[in-house]
Parts: sequence; C-alpha cells; structure tokens
Amino acid sequence: MRKILVIAKKELLRAFRDPTTLYIIFIVPLIQLFILGYTIVLDVKNISLTIVDLDNSPLTHEIIEHFQASKLFKIKEITNNPFKSVQNIKNGTTLISITFPKDFSNIESGSYKSSIQIIVDGVDTNTANVAIGYINGIIDNLINAFKRKISLANPIVTFPKIDIKFSYLFNKELNNKFFMIPGIIVVLITMVSSILTSMSLVREKEEGTWEQIIVSPIKSYHLIIGKVLPFAMLTFIEFVLAILVALFHYKVPLRGSILLLFCVSFIYLLNSLGLGIFISTIVKTRMQSIFLGWFFNIFAILMSGFFIPIRNMPIILQYLTYINPVRYFMEIIRGIFLKANNLYEIYPKIIIISVFSISMFVLSSLFFSKKLD
Repeated sequence: MRKILVIAKKELLRAFRDPTTLYIIFIVPLIQLFILGYTIVLDVKNISLTIVDLDNSPLTHEIIEHFQASKLFKIKEITNNPFKSVQNIKNGTTLISITFPKDFSNIESGSYKSSIQIIVDGVDTNTANVAIGYINGIIDNLINAFKRKISLANPIVTFPKIDIKFSYLFNKELNNKFFMIPGIIVVLITMVSSILTSMSLVREKEEGTWEQIIVSPIKSYHLIIGKVLPFAMLTFIEFVLAILVALFHYKVPLRGSILLLFCVSFIYLLNSLGLGIFISTIVKTRMQSIFLGWFFNIFAILMSGFFIPIRNMPIILQYLTYINPVRYFMEIIRGIFLKANNLYEIYPKIIIISVFSISMFVLSSLFFSKKLD
C-alpha cells in the first residue's frame, strides 16, 4: 500500500507542476459547462416570419399583431409581394412565410370562404414541425375569437371555413436525415483534419526528434507543408467518401453543384489544418492534442447550428457565432445539398470562410515557425 501511495503522490506532484495538465483538468471542463449550458437549448423560439399581406385590412393587421406580440416569432418582413415568400426562405432570411389572400377580411361577413397559405423551410425538420404547431395554435385561437365576435354581432351568420394550406420547401417529406447528414459531414472534416494534424506535429516532441528537426537544414514551411499535406489529402478523400455515402445510402439529394461544394470544402479545410498547427504549438503530448482539439471543435460545432438553431441561443452567443467559420460552412453545405444554392447566393459566406481559413493557417504557421526557431 505504501508503494502505491508513493507512486500516486509522485504522479500528483507531476500533474500540479505541469500547467497544461492543470488547465485541461480544471479550466477546460468549467468553460465547457458554462458555455454549453447556454448553447444546448432545445426550445424552439425566435422563429423568423415573412408576412405576405395581399388584403391589407384591419383583420390581417390584427392577426399580424398577435404574431408580433408572441415571443416565439420574429417578423422579418411584411410585404405585398408574393415572390418574397419563397425568396426569403431560400436565402435563409426567414423560416416560414404566411400569405393572406386578397379579400381575406370578407370572412367577417360570414359569406366568404378563404384560405391561408403557409410555406415552411423543411430543411430543419424538428424546428419546422414545432413551428407549425405554434402557428396552428395561434390561428385556431384567432379563428375561435372571430367566431365568438361574429356570433355576438349576428347570431344567424355562420362563420365560414378557413383552409390552412401548408407547403414544405427543400424537404417535402420532412426527412430528418436530409438535415443531419450534411451537418455530420462538416463535423467529420473539421474534427479529423485538425486533430490528425496536431497529433502528427506533436509526435516529433514525444519521440524526441524535435531537436533533430531544429538543427536540420529544412525550412519551417517545408516541415509544415510536408506534415500537413498528407492529412489534407486523406481528409479530402474521407470527405468524398462521406458524400458518396450520403448520396447512395441515405439518399440525401445533392441539388447544387458538386464542383462548388468541393471548392468551398478545400478552402474551409485550411481553417481546420491551421487549428491543428496552432494546437501543436501549445501542447506536449498527443493525448493533450486530442483533448484540446475536442475542446475547440465542440464549441465551434455546437455554435454552428449543427442541431441547435442559432436563433435559440442567447443574443451574446448569437453574435459570437459570426466569428465561427464552421457556421458558414454548415450553412453552405446544407444550402448546396438541399436548396441548390449557387455561387451568387453564397459568395459572401465563401469570402468570410476564405478570410478565416487563410488567416488561421498563416497565423498558426507563423506561431509554429517561431516555436521551431
């Protein structure tokens, strides 16, 4: 027993003498606890709406006010242009469009049958289903209120039927795999490229060959490119295989350009490789590189809209997602797969990813070069 305690004491002292170990044991889990507690919110709220009001009557204004008063919805635009309903959903401005037809207010006379057209972005199936339930509840309450109002004014009048017509865009069957599989592909390319790159560079420290590299005639950029290139190629091959599985096994439709998808993925790959280089400069062992790689990536993935909508997060975290390149790549890959987004529709996000990726790769490489020198 005494021998065991001596060994345990030795390891405990060694752990407390290593700042990196203490950071991994105490600081990292606490940071994860505080941030993940706010990002993992399964409630559906802040549902964005486009209202197409072709009637422009006091009745439609009253209905719109009910949606404005609800904390569940955010009206992004009220218009009389029917083309806005699909356009805003495709570009991601709104999740749902509600269209009130011309002469909709005539239902108050009891002699007019009308309908409400609701167009839903079906990409995120869970959010779409919950949002539809919310809208049905609000409209049912309003219809019952109108019925009571009309019956009090004129008991003879029968309230006409209002048909609610739902249309689902981009995922008519509301198949959840169409939403999740492209997101999983993003997770794979992010995790694999960053962690494998960091482990490859840290391996030199563990095996004691770091000093030999320092005194060797090779340049720092030779080492970086030589170490990174194989894993970039392997990650890209895995990316292609993942797309094939998505297309032929899960039957996820690829409605956009596969060439555009490959080009954007290559640009994004620089960001993950840069992260791997950065991690390798601040750790000493491969186990530490795996842990820190998971630490950085878990935040980036959860704050990308992978399965938790960004609009459900607290405002401050929503702003933080704008500096998260995974968010933009997640939106791009889902847009190309399901919405057939073209270059014109996604080029602002491509520019942002390019800036992040090139900056991350260059800065990490410079930091790594200083460590090497």
